[in-house]
Amino acid sequence: MADNHNDSALIPTKIPIPVPLSNTFSPVSLQGPFQLPTLLGVFCSLHRTEHAPDTRRLYETVIRRFMHFWQTTHPDLSFNSELMVSWKEDLQITCVPGTNRPMTLKSQQLYLSLIRNFSGWLHAHRYIRFNPMESIRGPKIRPGYKRDSLTTEQVQRVLAVCDDTKPQGIRDKALLYVLLKTGIREISVSRANVGDIRTTPDGWVFDIQGKGRKAKDEIVVLVPEVKTLLDRYLETRGAPHADEPLFLTMGVRQGHRLTTRTIRFLITQALRLASVKTSLTPRITGHSLRHTAATMALDNGAPLTAVRDMLHHASISQTNQYLHTQNRIREGAERLITQY
Repeated sequence: MADNHNDSALIPTKIPIPVPLSNTFSPVSLQGPFQLPTLLGVFCSLHRTEHAPDTRRLYETVIRRFMHFWQTTHPDLSFNSELMVSWKEDLQITCVPGTNRPMTLKSQQLYLSLIRNFSGWLHAHRYIRFNPMESIRGPKIRPGYKRDSLTTEQVQRVLAVCDDTKPQGIRDKALLYVLLKTGIREISVSRANVGDIRTTPDGWVFDIQGKGRKAKDEIVVLVPEVKTLLDRYLETRGAPHADEPLFLTMGVRQGHRLTTRTIRFLITQALRLASVKTSLTPRITGHSLRHTAATMALDNGAPLTAVRDMLHHASISQTNQYLHTQNRIREGAERLITQY
């Protein structure tokens, strides 16, 4: 989505909304009647400078979708709690675009959170007298992960489907190895450049730009076998410059940076070819590679804090969910029930 889109095309220009209490805190000079599209443009502009491109696009997409909902379903409502409750209820019955699958609870929570931020910004700058999202809570999500990790045997089968006698197979195997051995997200792989791999006195590391980050200010450790596969892949490209993408497309549109969508497709394709992902294993997805890295690290004695740092979790409680799931299965009380 282009940054210079015309918000007014989707947003009503004369929606009843409280007049701003004061222009003192206004980031723009308002002239005439209060216009919400103006503030929407300012809000999105601020997020263009504060967040990574993917986060900015998400903000703009969600807010535009909310405005479209407002315009088409409740144009008579003010920017109030009644509108927010209606928005929340609509998300519960909304399907993922292009499918008949309902929106996940996590997605509903994210959408509500972004509108809460926008509403809070309007209130903080005194454009509205109260924050109508303040009393609206997102759906409750039970702790735990919705994806399964792979076994060692499954990992070997997935890697075996890569034909490493051909450049594309060499690339795919290096890609899978990076994901399985570092636990980084697809977005970090997509953003990676050749020059992000560097050596330190303690070994090779990989500078990454994590989810929602503006800079490559995080690292993962590259163990020798991963570095060897990456070197082999880069050799197929001759002598790539440091600022070139680490992973490139091949085939008709060769030479372009791999997008997250393409990376996800390559992972899913490998999982299916290895018969790891089937109709009977819906919990196996591309994200399972990240879960596999965390689970295997814990299995082999890595401290919980080290796994947290590898996954770049904001809280140790996120990482602890892996350990809880493992212990719940291995130490389940069900195993001690009297045999009948």
